[in-house]
Amino acid sequence: MPRQDYQTLGLSVPVTDLLSAQAWRERYAWGIRLGGGGTSTRLAENERELVRLTKALPDHVIQWQLRAALSQIEMMIGMPLGIEVCKADPVDAGLRQGHDYDRMVPRLPYTHGEMAKWFRIDIPWTSVISVERVRAYYFGTLIWEISSAHGNVNNIRLQWARQGIVHILPVELNTLAVTQDGSYGPWHTLFIHRSPVPDFWAVDFTRGPVSVHGERPGEIEAAVAHWVYCAAGILLLSQGGLAQSKGLTSSSVSIDGVSRSLGLQASAIYGINSALEHAYDEALKRVNIKALRRAKRGLRLKMMAR
Repeated sequence: MPRQDYQTLGLSVPVTDLLSAQAWRERYAWGIRLGGGGTSTRLAENERELVRLTKALPDHVIQWQLRAALSQIEMMIGMPLGIEVCKADPVDAGLRQGHDYDRMVPRLPYTHGEMAKWFRIDIPWTSVISVERVRAYYFGTLIWEISSAHGNVNNIRLQWARQGIVHILPVELNTLAVTQDGSYGPWHTLFIHRSPVPDFWAVDFTRGPVSVHGERPGEIEAAVAHWVYCAAGILLLSQGGLAQSKGLTSSSVSIDGVSRSLGLQASAIYGINSALEHAYDEALKRVNIKALRRAKRGLRLKMMAR
């Protein structure tokens, strides 16, 4: 039988889809009235009426709940679900935070054990997509740089991307002794240091989500998207039901006794959309967050400084 390309199965979705109000309406609120906007309580008679009722909840309300749910699962799995460009201190002059990069990160220490492992660098942030530059500062003085500008970026090896482990593996071994610009290389400078050197490695890198289904940056698994949609949907359906019912859950009138009683949603457990809210809540429980964290981040092993 012909091979089925894994990428065509639709098991990975762009993260940007998770912030689309229209996508949430189409996938998780089809046929559900999401607010007021009319006095009729009968079912929609045609597609145009159905669309109007579904759009009663404004886009900005839906988008905020989606963002809040996305932020929640970021904290639960301990990794970003958006592309984040990180520049190490000192950042190049002219670069603006929020425009050219997202976060300035501190420099990392150097240990002799790292050098023995081909200059291993443990970046303390997970889910690294790429490493653009590595600089070495020897007590505040720049002594070494690996970047595309220096023509030696191929020396950087991102070995374990999810754990953030980088190795510097020179293509030409003589660069360990003398760099391309004629200055001393890292081996000559650092081999005599048996104790850790603080504030040494400056690593510029990009981190963000990478789907386990094909390793494509900027995409996440459909199960994660499902979790975000359901988590946001619980409150959105409650808001929409409350706007529709105006806070009333029951009303009764007694003709003979000339009396009327009203039940308010504030004192009730279930609202208009409670059945679907319960279904969303059950869907959240089927996603094993601990297993998801292990699959996304993997096991992280750190070297002992020596």
